[in-house]
Amino acid sequence: MKAAAIAGTLSTALGWAYLQHIRLPKGPSRLSWQQLVFGHRGCRHIAGIPENTLPAFGYANENAANGIELDVRLCKTGELVVHHDAFVAPLCDPVPGVIEPSAAIADLTREQVKMLRYAADPSKTIEVPLLEEAVDYCREHFLKMLIEIKDVGSELDKCVARVIELYRRHPNYMFDHTTVISFNPKVLYKLRQREPRIAVCMLTCKTLVSDLVQKPTEKVPPLWRLCPRVFDFGIHWMCNAIAPWVIGASMVGPRFSEMTEPLQARWNRRGVLVYLWGFKEPTDCPDWMRRPGVFVAVDDKHVQYFPK
Repeated sequence: MKAAAIAGTLSTALGWAYLQHIRLPKGPSRLSWQQLVFGHRGCRHIAGIPENTLPAFGYANENAANGIELDVRLCKTGELVVHHDAFVAPLCDPVPGVIEPSAAIADLTREQVKMLRYAADPSKTIEVPLLEEAVDYCREHFLKMLIEIKDVGSELDKCVARVIELYRRHPNYMFDHTTVISFNPKVLYKLRQREPRIAVCMLTCKTLVSDLVQKPTEKVPPLWRLCPRVFDFGIHWMCNAIAPWVIGASMVGPRFSEMTEPLQARWNRRGVLVYLWGFKEPTDCPDWMRRPGVFVAVDDKHVQYFPK
């Protein structure tokens, strides 16, 4: 019994020492972003305007949003493209004889991605944008950006390199006006390890694994499907309690329903901004979520989320 206690204490001490060794310096402050309202995927569920497109970003801009949240995946030829789901369907129509509905974005070339058209676009003229096209739009319209890196599998290093390349190509805009967000602490750690000037946000969700295994459009490890609730607990604890500290996160990003006023105050005392998402209606956003120390991303009715 005594030997087990000693072994446990030693393991804890070694683990703590290792975390201290790999811990990165605190990233750039984003507290100046407090009380801002971002367009989640630009906008969602607006007739004739597909999410994560330049028209969606235009809708958010015209409706008083301060910035844009968007999703990024790596395509086969190495470009960063703006697309939420791992597969073509249901967001985009297949291309007969060229692209099947079950095709993964990661398996398409840049040229094939540009052939896709959105199911929600009656004109069939809106293209899937590259991340650089989105950056150009936001820079020209004085919008800030939240760039969510989705699952990139074995291409993580290539994705990190492409993101850093984009930052260094547009340094005056990217370092001050954008933040990279992800549910994957590894991609955020590698970004900041190679380029400490990048601000990052650790996204968290108590039901992340359970939500993913229910979506046929997401690729998940087979083990997650066997015991999703166990992985929910472990991953949430790690991403909420350990990862923000180790990666030097400038922000934390829980689903709005998982944030409390005391917890928000605790993060703010550490100099960490709280980013909230997942709202359905402005009534979901109480007054304390509109105060300093917090900002939000929403699908529509952007102006109704500003401080009252």
